[in-house]
Amino acid sequence: PGRFDVLGTDPLKLIDACHNPQSCENFVSALDEIDPCRRESPHAAVRRTGRQGCGRYCRCSDSGFPRVVVTQTDSDRALPAEELAAWWSNKLAGVYPSVPEALAAFDAVGESFVAAGTITLAGEVAGLLR
Repeated sequence: PGRFDVLGTDPLKLIDACHNPQSCENFVSALDEIDPCRRESPHAAVRRTGRQGCGRYCRCSDSGFPRVVVTQTDSDRALPAEELAAWWSNKLAGVYPSVPEALAAFDAVGESFVAAGTITLAGEVAGLLR
């Protein structure tokens, strides 16, 4: 659970607890193996805690997705979504102050998504969708 974890298939709802640059690189590589032409791939709903390694993590996930949505979890350590959004200004497709709001936005348009960035995010999304 929480690692390449499919929570729905129509549309795709995928979570991964990749939370550092190395795990992000592995996750994006695994996505490339199953779908090398991801130009129409799902958004990445990303949330980070703290600033350490943020730039490197963001560059990795930026390379894996054409559009990025940022949100923040209920964690006291959550980086504010607005602050995190600045890292993805070129691909930013939405900023949501909470995970339920981000999920509602995806549901409203029936769009697939990948939720990745922290263990906390994976857990919160799984808790809401299972």
